[in-house]
Amino acid sequence: ESQGTGWATDPSNRDTAYKRTRVRALLQAMAREGMDARRLARTAAQMGRARAALEAAAEDRLRRHAQLAEAGYAMFAAGLLAAPDEIALRALARLVGAVGGRVYPPRLAALQRALAGLRQASAPARTLSGCKLFRQPGGGLEAGRFLAVREPAAALRAKPLRLDEAAVGDLWDGRFALAFRSGACHGLEIRALGADGLRQWKTAAPKAKPPWRAEICHCLPALWRGAALAGVPHLGASANLPAGFAIVRPPGLEAGNA
Repeated sequence: ESQGTGWATDPSNRDTAYKRTRVRALLQAMAREGMDARRLARTAAQMGRARAALEAAAEDRLRRHAQLAEAGYAMFAAGLLAAPDEIALRALARLVGAVGGRVYPPRLAALQRALAGLRQASAPARTLSGCKLFRQPGGGLEAGRFLAVREPAAALRAKPLRLDEAAVGDLWDGRFALAFRSGACHGLEIRALGADGLRQWKTAAPKAKPPWRAEICHCLPALWRGAALAGVPHLGASANLPAGFAIVRPPGLEAGNA
């Protein structure tokens, strides 16, 4: 205006079919009621502090009541579920995220249903974010112990990791990292052990007994050459592999940092 220059008005700026137009009008209406940008920023900062406190409380619950095993499953006590809802929901979401190898947390409605179900004295097994959650036999709720294990069907769908194309630190199924790589691994790939692999392992080592229940073993990373099982590092069976080869839980995924 000061330079005497004209302009064009974009009619879409007033078209309520666009979200930006509706939000702009909403912000103006809120500002007239005292809820301006500065006040919204203060509210967001307060909520951020509350969220940090809840996250810290969830971490504390995980440290005290949960343990993530090297084989990729988690054990947790009823004390984790006994926390106030906001804390228990966050702790459970982080736990199943670690066991299920998920980047994003489960939907809130599904998470709430799982928490409510697990709190029941006769809670049946539940599935959530590629995990199976269930109570171990024996004892009431206060004495209860729970397991969170990877769903075998989900582990079997995980993308295979070819060792001759992989590098140290590469993840399989979002849960296990390759700790050593060598050209001697040509033709091998990492896939879930599954029921077929566990049968092959038992045939090769008939006197050996798996240290974990079958559904945990089915989700272990195994070394395959085609349809033939070549090794299971977590079961101490890695045929023709260099010394030091390992598949491990990535650092930072212990229960307190799930």
